[in-house]
Amino acid sequence: MKNVQSKVGRRIRDIRVSQGIPQGQLADMAHMTKSYMSEIEAGKKNLTLRSTAKIADCLGVTLEELFPLRRHPGVCALTRWGIL
Repeated sequence: MKNVQSKVGRRIRDIRVSQGIPQGQLADMAHMTKSYMSEIEAGKKNLTLRSTAKIADCLGVTLEELFPLRRHPGVCALTRWGIL
């Protein structure tokens, strides 16, 4: 599960940086502390769906964009993420 947390956290950070949003500003927009946002981006927090949706909304992206899973026939997405 840690692998998924790291990938989602990295994806959040990449989108935030590409939009020029400081980490503290995103944390404020999502009603979270900057230290909590830092832990999310570092893959140290297991986000709830509600928190993930809140961050996606603040970044102006869909949940799907935070979980960029490509379809590969015969390969489970969870296997690609290292969960299975």
